[in-house]
Amino acid sequence: MLYTMNFYNKLSQFQNELNLDSGSELNSDPITLTNCQLEVLDAFLRGQSFCLTGQAGTGKSLLIKIITKYCQRIGMKIGVCALTGAAACLINGNTLHSWGGLGLAKKSASDIVKKIRFLPQYKNWCYSQLLIIDEISMMNDTLFEKINQIAQLIRHNSRFFGGMQVIMCGDFAQLPPISNNPKKAAKFCFESPIWKEKMTKCFYLKDIKRQNDPVFQGLLNRLRIGKITSNDKKILNNRLVTNLDVEEVTSIQVITTIPKLIPLEPPPEYQAEDPNPEPDPNPNPDDEDPPQVSLSIKATQLYPL
Repeated sequence: MLYTMNFYNKLSQFQNELNLDSGSELNSDPITLTNCQLEVLDAFLRGQSFCLTGQAGTGKSLLIKIITKYCQRIGMKIGVCALTGAAACLINGNTLHSWGGLGLAKKSASDIVKKIRFLPQYKNWCYSQLLIIDEISMMNDTLFEKINQIAQLIRHNSRFFGGMQVIMCGDFAQLPPISNNPKKAAKFCFESPIWKEKMTKCFYLKDIKRQNDPVFQGLLNRLRIGKITSNDKKILNNRLVTNLDVEEVTSIQVITTIPKLIPLEPPPEYQAEDPNPEPDPNPNPDDEDPPQVSLSIKATQLYPL
């Protein structure tokens, strides 16, 4: 692929983004971009919207961080989002719902826009020039079309995403889209007619950078598409750890909220007590007695703090 001189000038600035502060993962080893990664950066510089996909370890998040740092350096207003909080942390962004003030995004686009107009996130929609969304495999076609319409309504622009440049990133072989109907599988965002019409450019990264063991790479590739071999199973079983020096755990139940705690069998009850009680100088007569927690015998309970 032939690049313009302007691209090579910009590329030198991208190379500066690879030399970040000490301790950053982008600074751990010398980084050489593949031809496909260079094409991604070229499409970004041309202002094109596109989909960036590929298996884990091929450098999708790396490109997001490079583009983000470049935009910050030139003062370009962008939104860096993901469908989950964990994914957002990896790219130093926010969840899409938080960035956009979407709430649960179950109402119509027009109703959501009415609420957003009174939120600080309204400015995000108005002034962002680029919107990056990671983990798009979890985005169903309905949500994709809804946020496109929200952007159009807020920006008073009928173009795709209200004229914003959009980079959709993720691996469609990983987490599936979230369904609003538990009895019906959701459609992927790329099944939307709007995606098929507007997201015509897609880059598929193939070169794994995270691992350099060809045997392990092949295993991961086959595991990704659900076609592991008997030898793959043997390799994985050889890594099975069975001699953990911990007390055997017979059952684990993750409790997200206290009211959802359901005992596994008729349990004893324990009174919650403060091991170092101190008299309350301003006692409140409306305070409830310490709660009782029901536990099954030998059950392991995990509580969020």
